Parts: sequence; structure tokens; C-alpha cells
Amino acid sequence: MITTRKARADDAEDILEYSRIMGGETDNLSFGPEGVSLSLLQEQEFLEATYANPKQLYLVAYDGNKLVGAVTLATSNKPRMEHRAELGISVRKKWWGKGLGTRLMEEAIAYARDVAHLEMITLTVNTSNVRAIELYRKFGFTRFATFTNHSKIGGVYADCDLMSLKL
Repeated sequence: MITTRKARADDAEDILEYSRIMGGETDNLSFGPEGVSLSLLQEQEFLEATYANPKQLYLVAYDGNKLVGAVTLATSNKPRMEHRAELGISVRKKWWGKGLGTRLMEEAIAYARDVAHLEMITLTVNTSNVRAIELYRKFGFTRFATFTNHSKIGGVYADCDLMSLKL
């Protein structure tokens, strides 16, 4: 049974390991198998700050004691941009196609609308990531631009679509 909840500082070790696993499972993230470049202490501090900020969200999904998915909403503290958040989502490959991405998106959008009182969610997605694009479109996201040569993976450039959802 999969449970979801807001990430806490004591999830930092799991999250860092998860980022290394995810970075090795897909090229659709901004990092590879090295994971995110934060120390355990930095990750704990980041999670504490995110947990305490009602406009931010770091939601984790556990299958038993195994971290299998996550979704984030990152907002700006700049007054002109505090009406929107950048969404990031990932699901372990073994859990693809089982509805977890849909569940995480539902919970993140509800949080953005009902708790954070945001007006817009934006995201970036590799143009080749058809499954993710279909998921985002299912929730009403639309593409508003393509960022050519957005990332470089193994010496090959990848384009990225910029998408948004008005709440």
C-alpha cells in the first residue's frame, strides 16, 4: 500500500538515495546517477524550510518503507512571482503506469489551489518524455514554449517543453 505525506527532515537520507536511483533510471531529470548535489545536512535544512513554508510542497510516496515517488512545488519569495510554483515529479520505474504519477499530480494541484492559494503551476519536461507530457496534459497543462538545447546528456542536446496550468 502506497502512502503519501509531506517530507520531513528525517526523510533526507531516503531522498538523497532516491535521487541517485532516479538519476540512474531515467535521463528525464536535471541530474544523473550522482543524484542531487546536497549534503545530508543541507538536504535536512532544505526539507525543514520546505515543510515550514505553506507555499512550498515536498510530497513523498512510500511503498512500505521504500521511497517510490515524489512531487515538489517550489515558489519564489519575490512578490512579483509568488503567485506561481514550479512543479517537479518523479516516480521509480517499477511503479510507472500504476497510477502513482496521477495521484501525486492530484495531490500537488489540490495543495497548490487549496492550501498555497497559487494561481499557476509551471514545469519543464523533455520533449521526448511522451508519458510525462500525456500526464501533464491530462491535468490541463499546456505547452507555451520549447527551450532548445535545454540540457546535454552524454554529449547530446535535449529540448525541453515549458508547460503551465492556470488554477
